[in-house]
Amino acid sequence: MAGEMVCELCGKSGVLSHMSIFQLNFGEAVLLCENPECVFPLLGGRLENYIIQRKASEMSNIKRKKKKKQPSLKQKLDAVWIPGRQEPCASSKEGASTCSLKSTSSLPKAPSPYSGNKFLEVCDSLSDVPMETEHCSFEEYIQWCNSSALCWLDCVLSLLVFNKSIKTLTSKISSSGSRLATLQETYTKALDIMHMDQNKANNLLSDVRQSLWDYLKPKMKCKLGVNDSPVFALPLILRENSVTSQTCLQEYTWQFHCNECGFSEAIRRKKHVVTVPNTPGDFTLPEATFVKTCPKCGSHSQKSNLVYDKAPSVLFLHLVEGLRSEGYHDNEFNILDQRYRVTQFIQYKHNPDHFVCWTKQNNGKVQMDGTR
Repeated sequence: MAGEMVCELCGKSGVLSHMSIFQLNFGEAVLLCENPECVFPLLGGRLENYIIQRKASEMSNIKRKKKKKQPSLKQKLDAVWIPGRQEPCASSKEGASTCSLKSTSSLPKAPSPYSGNKFLEVCDSLSDVPMETEHCSFEEYIQWCNSSALCWLDCVLSLLVFNKSIKTLTSKISSSGSRLATLQETYTKALDIMHMDQNKANNLLSDVRQSLWDYLKPKMKCKLGVNDSPVFALPLILRENSVTSQTCLQEYTWQFHCNECGFSEAIRRKKHVVTVPNTPGDFTLPEATFVKTCPKCGSHSQKSNLVYDKAPSVLFLHLVEGLRSEGYHDNEFNILDQRYRVTQFIQYKHNPDHFVCWTKQNNGKVQMDGTR
């Protein structure tokens, strides 16, 4: 029974949290940790082991015994970025196509990609990023065009091929033994031939995406035509080789202290993507915090502080509530002995559910949107 199962991830931190059943769709339910700060097994476990075949109509026959208020399924899924799982993204024609990437100054005015939106933030260490100036027009880039609701995967692929730190790291890996190195190599080939043989370039992009889809499918249980999560896919791809698995691993501690009762705790983590459940008004990247309820006295509006134990080459942050402003994006900041700057983010859009990847260049931001 779900109530008798204990969360493995919380147990490692000395916290006793039970698993509860949440209805996922009309025919499936999932066992999730009751702790609102924990997203196990959505992250940190084999999700397929916690899926239960149960019809939604059976829920009315189940009597529940509530010991405390639990987070809703929506809150749990938002915490790992699976919006509208049953609604596919808006899609264009099948297959990869050559798409011009325009400067944001020439794009039609759109809502701000910041306030209130959930997105993945990417910060590069300046010591690991080549500092030479690049001068190339956005029209020289190609991207994967959305098909079969794969915008979540397209965004991750775009993020990886445009990230200078990742490109530097994968240059040390043999493509014969790494899907990530093969991705970088294939994308470079597609760029080289796009003006001479567009169909061949399209096929290269389509083939490498299919290869990574085949790799992710058994691990994520993802399906074509069903929107999924970049937050699931990115760590799996980073872990597929020893170089990025070790270099991009973030070692950090959530330090909590209650100003009301004095309760303190420190929860140490090692992950490739740091999830920040909420972003208060005074949120900053160098001193990231989120608001939580004290587990001892129940006092609200207490804060947990993110403290890095080790500074990785790239910081990947999943900001569940997004940010209230974009002002800090042009700033550089320090964590331990490393200096960072924001270089990329993945934006989540509603109605329909859709993901867009943005990369900062010298002359503006590149919007990589497969529906354009």
